[in-house]
Order: sequence, then structure tokens, then C-alpha cells
Amino acid sequence: MLTATQFVATLCSALFTGAAIYINLVEHPARMSCDTTIAATVWAPSYQRGAVMQASLAILSFMAGAAAWWLGGGFLWLVGAALIGLVVPFTLIVVKPTNNQLLAPARDPASAETRRLLEQWGKLHAVRSGLEPGGHAPVPGPSRPRLIRGAALSDEERQVLREQDALVEDDHAPGDLPGAVHPPQHVLALADEDVGFRLDPIAIDQEPRAHLDF
Repeated sequence: MLTATQFVATLCSALFTGAAIYINLVEHPARMSCDTTIAATVWAPSYQRGAVMQASLAILSFMAGAAAWWLGGGFLWLVGAALIGLVVPFTLIVVKPTNNQLLAPARDPASAETRRLLEQWGKLHAVRSGLEPGGHAPVPGPSRPRLIRGAALSDEERQVLREQDALVEDDHAPGDLPGAVHPPQHVLALADEDVGFRLDPIAIDQEPRAHLDF
């Protein structure tokens, strides 16, 4: 499930970013190279079609990224979800007033004011595009399971959590796990009263003493 949410979040984010950058670098400059009437006439249907696709991708990427964080994918997935999620309020609060003016039925498509609004829209869209490139680019790494209150953990899960805590606290590489993480070894009792020898008990992970008392 975690892998699926990460895939959906990354895919939607990549599609959104690619489409947004294409508009900034190709489509809108091509419109603005024409006269104002043509630019305004072409902008309206292009925006209406693009808004449906862009909004859907942003919302899907936000939901999938938040789900990936919730499932234990790491804090960076939540950061990425928040960044692409900002696209929606930014559009509604900052970009929408310009959109409404350009889409007003009484607007003269050939006026200088219309051209100024088109140029302003291009700059606002560039800001919106800039919100996403850092959205879902977390560094892949081991995922720590998200603990649910009241859920019982198996012995293997407890051991994995102990090892991860040790790696973080002591700054060890994954292959340099200290032996202290594992449960203490049992001490072997080697005394044999029937034979008459007295042997000092030693731990199996310690060197034996150099001499024995008989």
C-alpha cells in the first residue's frame, strides 16, 4: 500500500510539473507572440481545459503524498504533499481574480489592459509552477512502520525498531550495527561440584581467563 501511494503521488506530481512548465516555456509565450485579440481568444479555452487536469493532478498528488506519510513513508512525503497542495489555495486566492477579469464577457480582447492581464497571468502561473518541483522528491530510504496505539508488536518488529533506534542514536551505517542492540547473552555455568573442579562462569562473548583455580 505504501509503495502504491508513493507511486501515485510521484506520477501525478511529475505530470503536473511537466504540464505547468510546458505552459510557461512554450504555450503561453507562443500565445503572446500573436496579437492581443488572438492571444486572449486562445487563452480562454486553453485555461478552462488545463484547469480541470491541473487541479485533479494536484489534489491526487496531495492525497497520495499525505497517505504515504501516514503509512510510514517519512516526513518528506508530508512536505511534498503540502507543497503541491498549496497550488489549490494559491490559484483560488491569487490567480483567480486575474482569471475572472480575462474571462469577463464585456472584456475587449484587443485592449492594452487585456494584454497586461495576460502577461500578469503568465507570471502568476510561473509562481504556481515553482511550487511543485520540490514537491515529491524525497530521498528513498528504509521506512519505519507507523505505530498504532494499542497494536501488539511481534518480536521481529520490536527487534527492527531497536536496531533502527541504535543506528540513529550512535550514527552507525546499516552494516555496522553494534552488538549491544541484541539481548544480553546467557552466562554459562561451568562449575561441576561432583568432579571437584571450580570453573569461573564466563559470558560466551568474553575471552576466558588466562588461568584456572583447581
